[in-house]
Amino acid sequence: DGSFRCSVCNFPMCGDSCAAGDIHQLECAVFKRVDFEADIEDLKIVDDHYASILPLRCIQLKEKEFKNWKLFQSFLSHCSERRQANGDLWAYHEEHSVEFVRDMCEYKEQFSEEEIHQMLGIMSVNSLEIELNEGYGEEMGFYPVFANINHSCLSNAKPVKMKDKS
Repeated sequence: DGSFRCSVCNFPMCGDSCAAGDIHQLECAVFKRVDFEADIEDLKIVDDHYASILPLRCIQLKEKEFKNWKLFQSFLSHCSERRQANGDLWAYHEEHSVEFVRDMCEYKEQFSEEEIHQMLGIMSVNSLEIELNEGYGEEMGFYPVFANINHSCLSNAKPVKMKDKS
């Protein structure tokens, strides 16, 4: 129901196990370092604070799993096409992902605006939406093999979901 909050960064969590989990700890350590606490009031709307999570996890990938980072970086981001196609979304990410990560999270010296937009683009262009049960938000999955099979700028593969979600 969103009533449990991480004691460090104040993001809503399922419980202690999620707050202490390896995945959340990637961004939580950054928020602790810069003394940031999320202020998310309504869980039914997508809060702007969530826009920082993806680039922070990508940065952690570079810092902790460089081989996987290099694989991730080998995918196209289509930055110029995305900027032209949806200027409003680009501006949203510029403010709530790029500027937040570079300024608030103090990564300005390590990552350019373009590099953070590339991270967002790689995920946007090459990921699949993962269907979650109601109340669990939205999620994307990056599957490099599928992204390569499917990528020719025109989809040539399609995931099929059965009614039982198998």
